[in-house]
Amino acid sequence: MPRWQAEDDNVDIVYRNVETNEKFSTFWSGRKGKMLLFLLLIVLFFMGLFVGYLTGKHMQRVMSSEPKSVPIPLHVVHTYHPIAASVLLGYISTSDIRGVVEYLSQENRTFLDADQFTAKNIRLQWEGFGLDKVEVKTYDVLVSVPNTEKESFVEMLNTSAAPSSGGSLFRSSFPGTTGYQRPFMAYSPSGDVSGPLVYANYGRREDFEWIAKQPQVTVNGSIVLVRYGKIYRGDKVSLAYKYGAKAVIMYPDPEDFSQEDGLIPTSDKNTTGARSGATDNPPSPFSFLFKFFQNGPRAWNDLAHFFEPKGQMSPYEMMREDLLRTSTYGDPLTPGYGATKNQFRLKPEDADLPKIPVHPITADDAQTLFALMDGVEVQVEWRGKLNATKYMLNTKPNLKVRVTVNNEQKRVNISNVIGTILGAVELDRYVVVGNHRDAWFFGGVDPASGVAIHRQVVYAFGQLRNLGYRPRRTIIFASWDAAEYGFLGSTEWVEENARELQERTVAYINIDAAVTGNYSFAASASPLLAEALNDVTSYIKSPTYPNDALLYDWLRNFRDGDTQMPKNTPLIPPLGAESDYTPFYHGYGIPSVHLEYIPNPDTTDADFFNNYHRRFNPFETAKAIDPDFSLHTTLAQTMALLTMKVADRSVLLVKYADYGRTVRKAWESFTMKYTKLNVPAYAEALALLNQTISNFVQAAVNFDDASTYFEGPAKLQLVKDPYILRAWNDHFVNFEKAFIYEPGLPNQPLYRHLIFSPSSEDAYRQGSFSGIVDILQEKDVEPSRVNQQILLVVNSLELSIKSLRSSLAMVNWQKPDNITDSDRADADSGGDDS
Repeated sequence: MPRWQAEDDNVDIVYRNVETNEKFSTFWSGRKGKMLLFLLLIVLFFMGLFVGYLTGKHMQRVMSSEPKSVPIPLHVVHTYHPIAASVLLGYISTSDIRGVVEYLSQENRTFLDADQFTAKNIRLQWEGFGLDKVEVKTYDVLVSVPNTEKESFVEMLNTSAAPSSGGSLFRSSFPGTTGYQRPFMAYSPSGDVSGPLVYANYGRREDFEWIAKQPQVTVNGSIVLVRYGKIYRGDKVSLAYKYGAKAVIMYPDPEDFSQEDGLIPTSDKNTTGARSGATDNPPSPFSFLFKFFQNGPRAWNDLAHFFEPKGQMSPYEMMREDLLRTSTYGDPLTPGYGATKNQFRLKPEDADLPKIPVHPITADDAQTLFALMDGVEVQVEWRGKLNATKYMLNTKPNLKVRVTVNNEQKRVNISNVIGTILGAVELDRYVVVGNHRDAWFFGGVDPASGVAIHRQVVYAFGQLRNLGYRPRRTIIFASWDAAEYGFLGSTEWVEENARELQERTVAYINIDAAVTGNYSFAASASPLLAEALNDVTSYIKSPTYPNDALLYDWLRNFRDGDTQMPKNTPLIPPLGAESDYTPFYHGYGIPSVHLEYIPNPDTTDADFFNNYHRRFNPFETAKAIDPDFSLHTTLAQTMALLTMKVADRSVLLVKYADYGRTVRKAWESFTMKYTKLNVPAYAEALALLNQTISNFVQAAVNFDDASTYFEGPAKLQLVKDPYILRAWNDHFVNFEKAFIYEPGLPNQPLYRHLIFSPSSEDAYRQGSFSGIVDILQEKDVEPSRVNQQILLVVNSLELSIKSLRSSLAMVNWQKPDNITDSDRADADSGGDDS
């Protein structure tokens, strides 16, 4: 049996009758025959030893860290080689991935005990895989949990149409909520408030501005009802607070969730006489944390009968969320610094946390509220898909809603597991490969799909290491803790090691809820990694079109429509702030990439899938999205090969023109959207920025054109000279640091990337020039502050232009007058594709 038991590991054996020759059989049964058979076996035995010796020597030559043992030209020692890649991908097992997802998504444990157990056992497993070093890093962070002594609830006041439960839409003490931690929104402050109800659509700035224009309706002093989607939930709360709301209620509207990419509950059989939230047995925040080495009964298998494919989203489910991100991420008490034991900490009341109570309700609850509202009917764009519901803006004068939240804050220890395979040549250059392991419940998709893929990649590299392989650069594998609370694990590790990581990390490769849909492969990334992504996906087979590479499958669905981009260029959007790449990229300018399979964005919000952050997210959800787990396997192969290419290539693969074009396209889109800039006060600064972007694009193109010189025979000169090679690759490592502004962007000091950072009003969406955006959206805009942000971008681009030109001078200076025929022959026969 494989390392993980799975249903698809059956082997069919076919038996055939074979007629024997009697004389032939008699000969071998005699004395002479037995002697000859014995001698033959001895010969075969020594032949086997000899063949095994030759095979072992060959594998040692391919995998060894000793240059003299590699059967390829000297200049490609410790660099990417197809044989090593083929062996690596051979260790990616579909049945293993499937088995891990199934195993992980059937446990419900409280996180405080389970996390220490999990971290310990991941460490033991990774050590068994063959990694050089594995350690557990612990941090002391602030989290938020429901108060176990006091209930939280949402109820309607002053109405005869209240539910039979006494007006309550949800009470945490309803039958059915025992045995689990109560539903809540993490980091919501406690409070007991009441007021008129106002519906604010998605809770975006434009939504609140539309309400402000309606007569006799105000957000100030109201309870705001918003639906999930479009922007990050924490930003909805922050905006509601700015417009004067007393509390926020959130619900999932069927319009915003995929109806075809997962299994969802279609039966109300688990109700116990209570309404809505009573059926939603809530999790502990990290209850997904799994047991790698513990056998036992698989709980909750009986949930399967509540599910059937392609049904409607259950109206009786609530989501679990954190609200941590008004201007920061990571531990609220130690912003910018690792939450180590002796670190200075803010007082909780001084931390940047939500200011008003927030609570989730179900779609069924929202439908009840809308039925009681009789104010202004909203515009068409605000109407979702709740059955037989008119979407109203406000309530009758005498109808009020009460929101009572009882949460408590506590400091707890969280644990990251960090595993390392040391580099053979560039020991001090890192490729970090990460995934978080915590979830709000079973986590069949988020994060079990990502955990299983990440584990398989770690296993594959460990097995390759056991064969003698060692990467050129150091590979660091990370299992992050507490990502659901605002990327706590990854952020604290990055902040603790910030200077070292910023100087030495080549790239961060991330996977999270890996398979949320089966429409298409997708990636968001720093433009520096676009060429590497294109290269890797051209080698991986498409699971949908077996005769095509994954690249062409990707292009079918997401082709970059920019006419100035090469024809076969997939759409690779910049990174938002949705996962653990956030501190790496937005905080310190480390090139990062996020890999996933997603649903069709034209029919659903790609950030959501059925059962997102809810109780009903077991193994059946993952299996419905990807029945044969081929999508999971494809992502594992892609992640593994991308890691190897970035870690092993002697010359890092990059086209700086990709960065230039992406910046130009982002700026063109920006100026079309923000017409507020078209005033004389900004004209001079904008003209300078436009010219600087043009110069930047041209400098990037010039550098790429000149660097083609090092393709073919000339690459020998680059690869053989360690100083030139180091300088060449360090230009890649340091390039994006020019866009990092240490004081941070306005209103969000931990977001430092001047070009690509999310706006302070939407952490989820890929943002561009957010420092300018955030100043423009202030009520009383000061032109000098806008010009300051524009000129900061100008200066960062000028710094990058200088960097490109200095490296271009190095290229021109290094061109030799001639290249020997021997060099040409070596280059032509080499395995390195750099």
